[in-house]
Amino acid sequence: MSVLASSAPVHLPLNDFDTNPLLRTDKDDVYDLSKKLQEIIAQDYHSHGLPVLCLRFGHIVRGMEQLTLDSKTSLDDLDYCRGGWIALEDVISGCIAALKNNADPTFQPYTLVGSKSGYVRFNTAKTEQRFGISIAHDFSKYE
Repeated sequence: MSVLASSAPVHLPLNDFDTNPLLRTDKDDVYDLSKKLQEIIAQDYHSHGLPVLCLRFGHIVRGMEQLTLDSKTSLDDLDYCRGGWIALEDVISGCIAALKNNADPTFQPYTLVGSKSGYVRFNTAKTEQRFGISIAHDFSKYE
């Protein structure tokens, strides 16, 4: 089985009037488009019998140290992706759990985000239930 690492925020509409969610035009449009297209390709592979499980992550940070991945910036000093962070440790446990489980018969993305608003917005409970994991790092204080 393959695990596809995707990104949770790129799959949200830019606003309520966004009629073409595939071709968003915000500042990260090339990154967003590449993530969406890789999911389309993975879904096609899945439909031809290749088991693919899609995990969508929030913005990955160092949960225990409360730092960015490069360990240079405190989360207190970040002003982007608030409400959409996920700890590297939770990403690792999610990937391990996904690899231990069989793929779904249908292509189904699962999201890992570590804040209360993100948890609801991205239905992280579905991911926890499916893989028998629990998000350890809560970033709700940064929302």
